[in-house]
Amino acid sequence: MVSYTLDYEQQPTTVITFRLTGDSLRPEIITETLGVIPFKAWAKGDVKKRAGNYYTFGCWSLIPTCSKYDPFETQLNQLLDQLEALPPALHEFVKMFHAEISVGYSSGESNFGFTVDRRAIERLYRLGVVLDFDIYTVHQDDDTEEA
Repeated sequence: MVSYTLDYEQQPTTVITFRLTGDSLRPEIITETLGVIPFKAWAKGDVKKRAGNYYTFGCWSLIPTCSKYDPFETQLNQLLDQLEALPPALHEFVKMFHAEISVGYSSGESNFGFTVDRRAIERLYRLGVVLDFDIYTVHQDDDTEEA
């Protein structure tokens, strides 16, 4: 097993992403309609660059422009600001496809928490998106051997 340094042991990281996903999703249509370049996008059947196989669903995503080290609340509010500034067609895409804001949190800490205030909950509700949390508590083993 290879030993490596985890930067989030010293400082937690939070990665927040808005995603639209669906079998019939055509990312170029969403990009053209909303007038914004996605963070990542692909159509069902596109080739995965690293794996060489094919995507089984389409995806169009945005991330906030702040740092992964910024607090969760800062990142969420910035992403909500971006989404609320998009044309009204976003609401049609949210109805057509699965829409979620995914929160990936990685840390060497064993105790942590998130606060989603009432205003953020109202904004999420108006947008019609799901909020999904993936928590990764990572602890490097002391007896890890280098390969």
